[in-house]
Amino acid sequence: MKLAIAILLLCTVHAAFGQSERSAARLTIGPGDLLSVEVFDVPELKQEVRVSDTGETTLALVGKLSLAGRTVEEAEHEIATQLETRKFVVHPQVAVLVREYATQGLYINGEVRKPGVYAVLGPHTLLQLIAEAGGLTEAASPQITVRHADKAEENIRLRPGDASSGDVVLRPGDTVVVPRAGIAYIVGDVARSGGYVMQDAGELTIAQLVALGGGLLPTAKAGNAKLVRKTAQGRQEVEVNVKDILRGRAPDLALHADDILFIPNSAWRSAANRLQNITHVMNGARIGAHCNVGDHTFVETGVVLGDNVTVKNGVAVWDGVTAENNVFIGPNVVFTNDRNPRAAIRKTKDQFLPTLLREGATLGANVTAVCGITVGRYAFAAAGAVLTHDVPDYALVMGNPARVAGYVCECGNKLNDQLLCACGLKYARQNGFIVRVPF
Repeated sequence: MKLAIAILLLCTVHAAFGQSERSAARLTIGPGDLLSVEVFDVPELKQEVRVSDTGETTLALVGKLSLAGRTVEEAEHEIATQLETRKFVVHPQVAVLVREYATQGLYINGEVRKPGVYAVLGPHTLLQLIAEAGGLTEAASPQITVRHADKAEENIRLRPGDASSGDVVLRPGDTVVVPRAGIAYIVGDVARSGGYVMQDAGELTIAQLVALGGGLLPTAKAGNAKLVRKTAQGRQEVEVNVKDILRGRAPDLALHADDILFIPNSAWRSAANRLQNITHVMNGARIGAHCNVGDHTFVETGVVLGDNVTVKNGVAVWDGVTAENNVFIGPNVVFTNDRNPRAAIRKTKDQFLPTLLREGATLGANVTAVCGITVGRYAFAAAGAVLTHDVPDYALVMGNPARVAGYVCECGNKLNDQLLCACGLKYARQNGFIVRVPF
């Protein structure tokens, strides 16, 4: 009876864990791997060898052996067999250690803190690899793609609070892709217009979007809001009673990626027409998370705005302009993308000159940025400046044409002659450039 129970328990354990064991990664030796080989009590045979592109390696006394595709245990057995068969060592005890894996890494890219290749020293799950990569960024989508080394593809949806959703065993050579989450936009009579990442399992409702936008302003006409959605048939507009949704009188609607919720105020005649006057974002423009886009702005196809970018009222951002994270573009800033325009001469897109605004840069009101320049990190262009050449990092420029008039801190305050800021940050000259001194 006891024997029968023991057999039953063993069968149960095997059924529960057999599938997991079969799917677990078996680390094998591959081309380019660096092996350390030792034979117990025979120090003369200690050696480090590299596996060739053909999968072979050359060992002292043994000669060439094909080890690619074998596990460490199989390699140890093969080397021991060769040493004993050729009567070099009696009952050899061989130990093989893989010092470097050249082809057995796990690859992860996309919205993680530290994308790259990670060495595999044992079976890994998806959550373990994400943890090694520093975790997901705020803009990460919960829908993750795993491309296995055998070309099979698996789509995984991470669910908040459910660790089992990431309990997927990864095999050597697998690639994990974490895409950027969808972004929903809210514009109009709210405290903070802009785009917000759909973080909560890739889902976001109208009420949540209004809350992220800081809530409605007192003049908002929330009963006549417009939801603008891109579909296969083109752009569609649906009237939404946000007032009833916030009061619980109407069901809260789920948003799709790239949806635009427009909140009019009581003075506007038509939400659909006024939307074009408030913010016109063309297809193909890329706007990051938590951006603040003001009234009467135009964002052309090909524009790239990073995260937390502010574009104040009355700005036209033309194709070729790229603004990295935390850039401030003041009211009525003028961009160009053609240095010698003629109405009668039509130019192609590749003839336009790009403009790059590096992280943290500020363009004050009425600045003109002539195309083909780069505004450096945390540089500050004073109101009315005309930028005709590259602006160095941390430089304060003013005038027409703009000239360097000093340097500013990342906090926005002007540095003194010793390149010190009242906030406590310090800077120094290095190879002709201003750099921040680490703490």
